[in-house]
Amino acid sequence: MRPRDPHEPGRAASSLELFFDLVFVVAVSISAVELHHALAEDHVLDGVLSYAAVFFSIIPVPIALTAVILAVVVAVLVWRSPVASSREVSEPVV
Repeated sequence: MRPRDPHEPGRAASSLELFFDLVFVVAVSISAVELHHALAEDHVLDGVLSYAAVFFSIIPVPIALTAVILAVVVAVLVWRSPVASSREVSEPVV
């Protein structure tokens, strides 16, 4: 399949481009739900790695940029994690 000219008058998105966008949105939303469940179960590292694997497998990104983005995501999730505040509870609720 040949790419279309971006300067073509009246250019609209092709069915293939729209399908790729739809697949991208579904893949990222599913991985975000899985990340939420992993964080809720206190599996921060596993959830972030799974999210990053799915998210960055869709978009071709240089390795160095991927490492930086992953480090920022992990830092923010650990910093803002509601799991950290739940660890302060000393007695289990029966």
